Amino acid sequence: MALKIIKLASAFVLILLAALATVLFFVDPNSYKDLIQQKAKQSIGIDIAIEGDISWSLYPIGFDLNGLSLFDQNGALFTRIDSIQLALDTISLLRWKPEIEGVYASGANIVLKTSHDGRNNWDTLLDTSSIKPSTTATAPKNEETPTNGTNPGPTTLLFIPAQHVHLNDFKIQYYDALNGRDILVSALDLEINGVTLGQGFPLSMSYQLSSDALSLSYAHDLSTRIELSTDLRKVRLTDLINNVDASGAFGRNRAVKLSLTGDLDFYIDQKELVAHNVQISGAGLAVDTNFKLSGAGAYPHLQGNLSVAPFALASINKHLSLDLGVNNQAFRSVRFHTPFELKNNKLTLPTFDLGIDNSQFIGRLGYHTINRTLDLNIKGDNLDVDRYLAALEPSHAPLAFQQSRTVVGAIASPDSASTNQANQKPLLPLEIMRDMDAEITVTQDSLRYSNFLVSDIQLNTVLRSGVLFIEQLDARAFEGALKSKGTVTLSNTPSWQFGGSLTGLDLKPLNTLSNSSLPFSVDGSLNASFALDARGNSIIELLSQNQGRFDVDVSEGALNNLNLDRYMCEGIAVINREKLSQKWESDTHFKTLTSKNVLLNGVLNTNSINIETPSLQAYGTGRLALASTNFSYQLAVKPLGIPSDSACLVNAKYANLEIPLQCSGSLSEENSPLNCALNKQRISALMEQLARDETNRKVEKELDRGFDKKIGEYIDKDSELGKQLKKSILSIFN
Repeated sequence: MALKIIKLASAFVLILLAALATVLFFVDPNSYKDLIQQKAKQSIGIDIAIEGDISWSLYPIGFDLNGLSLFDQNGALFTRIDSIQLALDTISLLRWKPEIEGVYASGANIVLKTSHDGRNNWDTLLDTSSIKPSTTATAPKNEETPTNGTNPGPTTLLFIPAQHVHLNDFKIQYYDALNGRDILVSALDLEINGVTLGQGFPLSMSYQLSSDALSLSYAHDLSTRIELSTDLRKVRLTDLINNVDASGAFGRNRAVKLSLTGDLDFYIDQKELVAHNVQISGAGLAVDTNFKLSGAGAYPHLQGNLSVAPFALASINKHLSLDLGVNNQAFRSVRFHTPFELKNNKLTLPTFDLGIDNSQFIGRLGYHTINRTLDLNIKGDNLDVDRYLAALEPSHAPLAFQQSRTVVGAIASPDSASTNQANQKPLLPLEIMRDMDAEITVTQDSLRYSNFLVSDIQLNTVLRSGVLFIEQLDARAFEGALKSKGTVTLSNTPSWQFGGSLTGLDLKPLNTLSNSSLPFSVDGSLNASFALDARGNSIIELLSQNQGRFDVDVSEGALNNLNLDRYMCEGIAVINREKLSQKWESDTHFKTLTSKNVLLNGVLNTNSINIETPSLQAYGTGRLALASTNFSYQLAVKPLGIPSDSACLVNAKYANLEIPLQCSGSLSEENSPLNCALNKQRISALMEQLARDETNRKVEKELDRGFDKKIGEYIDKDSELGKQLKKSILSIFN
């Protein structure tokens, strides 16, 4: 029995081979030229011309076409393909109705052009009106094809000429004269195989892309399995692997490789895309996402979640040659996670979580892309700004940080051209801010900058109709508290109005941490109130166009590098013609220091300053020029108690003595000395006045004694006549 089956099978094979031989030897394949050209027109709506001869191919069984040209609908040549091989279905060939089972093409150069008027040379390539329903992509044999005359729907849109298509060594050149762009796609290899509706089939594609105008170059490699539903209303991509070698896109010979993996579902009727477990990775980054995109046009709806795995910014910088100027001392672990939704042109991040090293920021964000409205609420725990500024290369660090870690050092350095240039840069992006509305709330547990620790930061701002409202700016530092609010009117020359108070600020640790080289500083507990009105959009403008007030009250503090007792005693010693006998401390410890200051056009005028210590009282006036940070103060020092040096003992005759003192210096010049000196001219005048007073005192004493002895019995010295007589006699000595 088995032998009979073998004989029958052998006979069948011989008959089949004989039939194929008959076809191959007695049928001229060139007679199918018209059929092939007609099939191309009907299947994909394209005009082709087979210029060379068609020859039989034994494996696979089919035709070899040498020289095939493609024309647009106006008859103009679009491209020419060097070699095409058409594989035929064996059974259809035996029926004398050959059907194309595979298309293999190589060696094509396609030129796409956009003219200066925006017209494309491919607009007239396809004639979609001549396309007939495709039967190449077949449904599974166990599924019945509708025969009741119903509309097969989107099946007419599947332009796949055969079940197996392989395009090799294609080149596509694109020239855009309208926008001045050029793109070259070379070494294009595209293959699909086993196209069957309702079942998955593989697709692979690779190519190299370059553009001189865009200065980029990269290689692309894609593979996936595609599943088309039998009604062609759903397309599913599974096992998607999309690799990009973008080494040429970033220059400097960096090896940059990017990868995209995951599964995608396209629902054609609903215009919906669903992404499952999609990951984009490369250059030290890995981004995972799941999302659903529905709708099309101006109002898409996108919803999903996004996670960025921890990465080091220095690694990204190295891979992509971004020249961020960041070393590996900070930004070593940056991570991000958020759900997201884009609906009705509004992007919402309801609960985002951003981590930077040991810092965490959580919050929500909403942004309307059409109305340009922003709603941001963010809360941070601990942030060490010093760490991140130190991680910047010197050329990328903020200028103020390079210059000095003091507040004053950030204000001005007149001898630095780079500083002046930085001080002239716009502070606010006026056009952007005027064109949007925003509500921003920032809460920060603690922040360290220039070794200053600031805590309990609360910032509430509203941007509306071209006005920025600072509704709340509160913070705590050095056992004190800042409370402030203000507005900024965003005109071409912005107007700034701010006011607030400082309470209980301990100045001593502030001076210690600043590590400054200022000529003097003040310790103590500071209470202050201020009001500021300024105009401009640069530091230079704000320092020169302003007015306001700044009232200060410091208790139980010290003037560092300035000893008022010493200068008071020096003045008294000069008057007494004596020398000081002791060495002095460098500081002045005081009970209270108060000052009233008025700001006008870049000059802070101190209308009054009062300092009280156990041994003296000082008062005076002064001025500070903000742009140059040069200052000068004039003080009058009045003794109150018993000094420690005998040379400045004050007797009753000097009870109202005021020693004149002048101090000047600069807050921006490094290691600038504090220049304090007695006002010698006023000291000389004071000594002359004291001499006159002493002479008058002695004369008056002798006059009283003589008056009592000689005239007293005739005229009362306290009477009007007696007083007038004494005054006339005293005038002789003045």
